[in-house]
Amino acid sequence: NVTRPMGSMPTDAVGSHVSRCSVCTAPAEVVAVHSQDNSVPDCYPGWTSLWEGYSFVQGTSAAAEGSAQGLESPGSCLERFNTAPYLECFGGSGRCVFNAVSLSYWISALDASSQQSRVLSGGALLRSVARCRVCELQR
Repeated sequence: NVTRPMGSMPTDAVGSHVSRCSVCTAPAEVVAVHSQDNSVPDCYPGWTSLWEGYSFVQGTSAAAEGSAQGLESPGSCLERFNTAPYLECFGGSGRCVFNAVSLSYWISALDASSQQSRVLSGGALLRSVARCRVCELQR
């Protein structure tokens, strides 16, 4: 998904825009492996694939605050691509918004023919984000 809903929405309508997560203990080590192109990398020998996704680096908010994931962390490999992976909710008003000034940073897929920086949008954006896989050590 490369688009974000415009405007605010009531908190009871947020469910379809928010992923569910839980913090748990894995039976073995888990690591994210990133490519620098559009191919999904393989797990290392002796590791099993848990999921594949897009290589997320960090996001920033309107207040110039941000958060990042270590690239070895499973949180750096998001199963779905979204230009605004964060949603801000206001408890008092009961509204949630995708902040228009929030930025997300992704690992770029390298293009061997062009080694220069570029700003991307639309369909070119999705094709230009590096891919990743989360792997678990087999025991």
